[in-house]
Amino acid sequence: MPSRDPFYVLRERLGRSRLRGLLPSGMRRFARAALDAPAFVPIVSDPRSLARVLPFKPPASGEPPVPVRLRRLGGSAVFVRRGTADVAVVRNIMLTRPHLPPEGFLPGDVRLVWDLGAHIGVAAADYATLWPHARVVAVELEPANAELCRRNLARFGDRCEVVEGAVWPHDGRVAIGASEHAGVSTNAYAAQESGGAEGITAISLQSLLARAGDNTTVDFVKLDVEGAEQQILRENTEWAQRVRSLVVEVHGDYTAAGCEADLRALGFTRVGPGHEPNVVAAAR
Repeated sequence: MPSRDPFYVLRERLGRSRLRGLLPSGMRRFARAALDAPAFVPIVSDPRSLARVLPFKPPASGEPPVPVRLRRLGGSAVFVRRGTADVAVVRNIMLTRPHLPPEGFLPGDVRLVWDLGAHIGVAAADYATLWPHARVVAVELEPANAELCRRNLARFGDRCEVVEGAVWPHDGRVAIGASEHAGVSTNAYAAQESGGAEGITAISLQSLLARAGDNTTVDFVKLDVEGAEQQILRENTEWAQRVRSLVVEVHGDYTAAGCEADLRALGFTRVGPGHEPNVVAAAR
C-alpha cells in the first residue's frame, strides 16, 4: 500500500532505479541522506541525532546502538542500531504515527496500554510520554529487539514492562523467522505455529489480561505482529471484551476491510482512517 511519507517513496524509487548501479557507493549514500533529511529534521532534537540517522556512512562492524533524541519524547533519547530497520521504525512512528488512535479520540486519563509487537520500544516510549499516568506493557518476540526495548523504556521505571515472547491466539511455543512483510536490512520478526517444544514462548492476550488482574480494562492496544493479527482476532478472543480501543496494522493478504469485519464481530466499530492505509483504528 502507498506510503504517506513522500521522501520514503522517492528513496525507494532511487533504490530500484537503473541509475543506482552507475553511482559510486558514496554518492548513493549521499543521495539517500539528502532524501532522508527533510523527514528527520522535524523529528530529532539536535544536529548530532540527525547525523546519526542519516546514512552518510555505513555502520562500523560491531557498532553499539547510538542515542537519537526525539522531539515527541521531549528531547529524550532512544537507542537505535544504525544500518537496521530501527532507523526506519523511528522515522515511521514519529512522522506518520501509525501507532496512535485518531486525534483527540482517547482522553488523557489512559491507564493501561498494550504495545503488541513493540520492536525496540519507540511507540511504547511515545505512549508513556503521551499518557503520563499509563502503564505500558510492551511485548516483543525477538530477544535482541526486546533487550533494546528494555533499555529504551528504562527511564519510565515500573510504568513500562517488557514481556519477551510472541503474541499468539494461545499459550505455548512458536517458531520465529524474519518477517516476509519487511524490507532489506530489517529486524522485524514473525511468529509461526510450532508443533514441538522448540522456538520461543507464545503469549495469549488472555494471559496478558490475567497478569493485569481481575476486571482490568485495557484502554488502548497496538497490534502489529507481522502477519499473526488475523489469527489473533479470530481465535480465543475473549480478551476483546475488556479492551476499549485498538489500532491494527495488517500484513500480506489480510486487508483493512477484512480486519474491520473481524473487529466488528468482536464488538468494535471503526473510528476513522488509520494514520497509514494498512492501519485500522476501532473502539467499543
